[in-house]
Amino acid sequence: MVPSDLNDDGGGRWYQCGVRPLVKTGRIVGGKGAVFGEFPWQVLVRESTWLGLFTKNKCGGVLISNKYVMTAAHCQPGFLASLVAVFGEFDISGDLESKRPISRNVKRVIVHRQYDPATFQNDLALLELEHPVQFDAHISTPRSLEGLCERMVPKRRDNARILYEPGGRWTS
Repeated sequence: MVPSDLNDDGGGRWYQCGVRPLVKTGRIVGGKGAVFGEFPWQVLVRESTWLGLFTKNKCGGVLISNKYVMTAAHCQPGFLASLVAVFGEFDISGDLESKRPISRNVKRVIVHRQYDPATFQNDLALLELEHPVQFDAHISTPRSLEGLCERMVPKRRDNARILYEPGGRWTS
């Protein structure tokens, strides 16, 4: 029996979508600079503590709808802290953007049910925003989220449910 979270590559080999078993690190090495607005779905996730007196850049994320950001589960806020999503930020060293970044408080963090902090397996979470973000030239979702994983690997043979549905609906 094949586990339900595995995909067939068409050659009889099974693997999990989005898992890179040969890569042991998640760090980006040798990347290149981007220009303002090149990745309008990129989100800066900040952690705010002590009633907003102290903030720090915590993680990155992807804007997947006007109310949700996808990020890593290990980006949960610490004790007595909250998260703030910043959209349209390009250079955190100063106000160099031609359009102003927009911030939204995170209302709720929804962590993958099978996230394992010891191994970082299923290191995935959704951030529900307190208020929707208004799309603009420098703030938007990727062109198409529909079937993102299915475009990378063949569909599952067991017809398992997918996590994201077109129109911003999530299945469990």
